[in-house]
Amino acid sequence: DHAKAIISSLSGFFHNSKRDVQQILKDVFHLPISLGLVSNTEKRVSQKLKSSYHDLVEQMEDSPYLHIDETGHKCQGKRGWGWILTSREVSVLKLTFSRGKKVLESILPAYEGQVISDRYGAYRYFEEERRQICWSHLKRDFQRFAHSRNVALAQAGQNLEQICREVFALYKAFKNQAINSLFFSRRIRKLKKRMIHTLKGILQVPDSPQAHRVAQNLLNSFEMMWRFVDNAQIEPTNNLAERQIRKYVVYRKKSLFTWSQRGNEFIERIFSLFLTCRLQNQNSFLKLFHLIATPS
Repeated sequence: DHAKAIISSLSGFFHNSKRDVQQILKDVFHLPISLGLVSNTEKRVSQKLKSSYHDLVEQMEDSPYLHIDETGHKCQGKRGWGWILTSREVSVLKLTFSRGKKVLESILPAYEGQVISDRYGAYRYFEEERRQICWSHLKRDFQRFAHSRNVALAQAGQNLEQICREVFALYKAFKNQAINSLFFSRRIRKLKKRMIHTLKGILQVPDSPQAHRVAQNLLNSFEMMWRFVDNAQIEPTNNLAERQIRKYVVYRKKSLFTWSQRGNEFIERIFSLFLTCRLQNQNSFLKLFHLIATPS
């Protein structure tokens, strides 16, 4: 069981290739193994983790809020997507061939909590009243306005950037209890009015159809930007999901993706375990060993 945990940790948690795992076992532990044994160990460990993965999915479904993000993936050379769904206590990785809302329908068919995400269209699956738009993504939209060659758009973008900086500063001060909720709410109301005025001003800039589309989209999403003001559990950014999915992104760069559904399942389960342990300040190797050693 120790050997299984070590092999799975090296190939999963620390994204070594199968040949690297083979060499590490030989050089460090004086344990010569075949490449086939590495693959078979991943298969057996994946089966052991099946139940715990389902438990993580259930915990995720019960969370009052979720950060969700997605990134590219490939299986057998076919384009797919890796989805991360995370709260502050549990993370779940799901590898699929779709980036559409049907993925969310299958994973979260009856989810009633709050969702923090970017403005990607698939997230319209969730009701607007339960969505928080990520301010880090909004900041990038504002920067594009600010870098425009059109003077009016650049000025509007700079104004939006200033609003964004004030929002972050107010939120930090509020979380650190440097200001009270009444002051926080009043300042946010003023910023909301400034932002609406600025976005509507962009709509009046002539010969800027792309800027008009972005500004109108932001106006249509406006109320979803501010859920964090009235709900202390919600963060204004989706940075948690981006930090969690980074572990998979590093793996993807080093591994050349997966080549079977079995490989997908191993990565989903081993990464979900690792990321959840990291959130809970648990030792991921000891947790993995315990799950492997526990009789099915």
